[in-house]
Amino acid sequence: MERIRIANRNNYKNRKAHNKDRPSEIVRRLSYSGIHQFSEDEYKHLVKSFSYDTIASDHITIYDPEDVTAVKFDSNSVTLWNMSPPNLMSLLNDLKTDHRKRSLNGRDTKKNL
Repeated sequence: MERIRIANRNNYKNRKAHNKDRPSEIVRRLSYSGIHQFSEDEYKHLVKSFSYDTIASDHITIYDPEDVTAVKFDSNSVTLWNMSPPNLMSLLNDLKTDHRKRSLNGRDTKKNL
């Protein structure tokens, strides 16, 4: 079992303000082939890649480089990603048309892909 840190935006805002709050931890079984911690330069590049979308840019800038980790999941991982049917259709359409701007919200209903 791997311990994966999950945090919400408020935890990080508070931590930045008070430098004491920590993200909550959730235990999940995952199969992955690598974890990559972002460097300062990689983080700046990531932030710059969101510059076309002010909502995404505002969201990503509340984090620090040490808060961002890239994980590559193995192809045989049992990890499931959930998405609402309307968002699934929108994502598929975006992928077909190479439309890069995406918006996410936490109110979506869950549906296994």
